[in-house]
Amino acid sequence: MGDNWVAHRYVDCMRIFLICSAWLACSPEPEPCTDVGIELGQCAPKLTLPRASGGEWSLADQTGKVVLVQLAAAWCGICQSLAEEQQALVDDLSDQGFTKVTVLKGDLQYESVNQAEALEWQTYFELSHPVLFDEQRTVWRRWKQDTNSVPQQYLVDRKGAIRWRKVGREDAATLREEIQTHLDFRD
Repeated sequence: MGDNWVAHRYVDCMRIFLICSAWLACSPEPEPCTDVGIELGQCAPKLTLPRASGGEWSLADQTGKVVLVQLAAAWCGICQSLAEEQQALVDDLSDQGFTKVTVLKGDLQYESVNQAEALEWQTYFELSHPVLFDEQRTVWRRWKQDTNSVPQQYLVDRKGAIRWRKVGREDAATLREEIQTHLDFRD
């Protein structure tokens, strides 16, 4: 078992590594969605709301981008900590076709957030991504899971399908990896 054995083992390990890498790189793109809903693989529901900074924002206008939709509350500590953390993702990945949108809901009594409050949130956390306000709570009713907990987060792929969702906090590295997976799929 001299140097020759070690060299053969190394070559064998490299072959296995290359085969596994090629297999992972060739993983198939997810199936396109057909039904609308908030389950994985479904087409994301309609989301069109006023922006805190003025004007209107629509998910339908984001076709071709990977979008992180976050239902958040101004009073939510986790939502506050995610604001800066996820802004870093927007800064790092926007040139690859990634964006994030935050939909703010109201206070603990579920009062609606108005434009001034949404703009205050966006300004305080220095967010470049859109912050929306849902005065009628239509998006909240359409998108929320079976809980009123926040944050509720959804990753929508380039074709409008929900590919990941989470209630609560997600590890930044895991979320980045999930986003990158869907950024790598191109039409």
